[in-house]
Amino acid sequence: MARASLGGSAASIARDRQAMRGTSRINAPSSTSTYTVQEIQTPSLVVREYLNSSGQVFAVTWNGVHHPDLKSLLGDYYANFDDGDKNTPRRQGGRKHLEVHSGDLTVVRSGHMRSLGGKAVINSLLPEGVTMGSLR
Repeated sequence: MARASLGGSAASIARDRQAMRGTSRINAPSSTSTYTVQEIQTPSLVVREYLNSSGQVFAVTWNGVHHPDLKSLLGDYYANFDDGDKNTPRRQGGRKHLEVHSGDLTVVRSGHMRSLGGKAVINSLLPEGVTMGSLR
């Protein structure tokens, strides 16, 4: 099995943190929250991994001066992303904004030099009332 987080358990987040050589922080949920967030920070990147009440990572977001290793973060879902990426028409001006919908996976990457961000979500695992737009 891939060491990736998306679709994995909280244990996969520890492996991601170690691979990125980052520090981690857990954002405790509020009493009304249906998920928890574990954050990995490096000097140039912040990755947030969202766990549903079953302890499964349903989303990953990032921002920083570069994109993270998506093959590593998406793990078993990377093939869906790669296929969708190859079949997504490009807008004039290159890849400043990319949105891929492939099977149960949605990935959005955007930004400009030294300010890049993105989100990857397994749509069927989103907790009730949570949208991709509500994840930061």
